[in-house]
Amino acid sequence: MPVKLTISQSRAIIKGSLFCVWVILTMPIAVITYHLNQNLHEKMVKFFLKGTLKVIGVKVVEEGFTDIPKDAVLYVSNHTSYLDILVLGSKIKVRFTPKIEISKWPVINFIVNLSLPVYIHRNASKALEQKKRIQEIIESGDSILIFPESTTNDGHEVLPFKSSLFSVAEPDEGTHQDDHIAVQPISIVYTHIDGEQANIKNMDKVAWYGDMKFLPHFWNLLAARGAKVKIMYHSEIYYEDFGDRKALSRHCEEVITKGVEEIKKQNEETETRKNFFSRLGKH
Repeated sequence: MPVKLTISQSRAIIKGSLFCVWVILTMPIAVITYHLNQNLHEKMVKFFLKGTLKVIGVKVVEEGFTDIPKDAVLYVSNHTSYLDILVLGSKIKVRFTPKIEISKWPVINFIVNLSLPVYIHRNASKALEQKKRIQEIIESGDSILIFPESTTNDGHEVLPFKSSLFSVAEPDEGTHQDDHIAVQPISIVYTHIDGEQANIKNMDKVAWYGDMKFLPHFWNLLAARGAKVKIMYHSEIYYEDFGDRKALSRHCEEVITKGVEEIKKQNEETETRKNFFSRLGKH
């Protein structure tokens, strides 16, 4: 007797098949551009990420994008899911800082490496070396993004920031003002999931945290009717405005947390208005 699939299972199979086809079609081109031209490769990676979001069914909305600086900066964002990398990478030119363990994950590491990541060691002895490398990358014209929570959250609140990651913004002695690194905070919030307003029940279809396994989570994401995410860009700031990395870290945490709360409030107000006019239309 044939197995009868549910609508969500059928959706996951279709999306999963489309994703595999998309990877097969685009990865060879990405590999070629990786060895030929960095600018062309960066455009190819962004094209791949946008297509991936389209297949998964994730719609991205931006606010404050006029605040995005033209020069290379240190982007700072809250972190809810592996989707954050797809979402942010599809909108801004940036290199990510995944943990070094990801470089050992089969298949995943191949795709991640094509995005020109800067792998981060948790070993304190590597801290200075990593700081220098990231500073050099930014000074050469490439923006870097860090997730100072140092892990993903459950999507309901922003976790405390670790100030050590902000050492990248600390200027070295003798550095000219023009060479100082700008820091730009970003708030990212998943406002709608599986056709409904994001809530405690459906957030785990997007949020990936704790001991969640990747493949089962990705399957559930594919089975959902999609998601909507909002990015809020905040004004750039400088280390010199705060005097030390801990003060800079606290400021970024406050700004990003307020941004997250504001996006959620906007979403609730929009949903309230929609429900009000929907009920009105029924009378």
